[in-house]
Amino acid sequence: MKSFRFWLGIVVAGVVLLFTLQNIATVEVNLLIWSLSMPCAVLIFVLFGTGILVGLLLARVPLRQHDEFH
Repeated sequence: MKSFRFWLGIVVAGVVLLFTLQNIATVEVNLLIWSLSMPCAVLIFVLFGTGILVGLLLARVPLRQHDEFH
């Protein structure tokens, strides 16, 4: 099963890389009062990396187990 997850991760990363290389136009990102211009590829990589980080952090958080009262 780990081999499947590994190869699935490789395929997803490859698709993201291909998508990123095809989107090199400059985009403007606005958040409240801040504005930032950057290549779309950079934005995609930043968002993809953020998603990976959040996924890894959430995978390490143990699920809360409820105590059962009889």
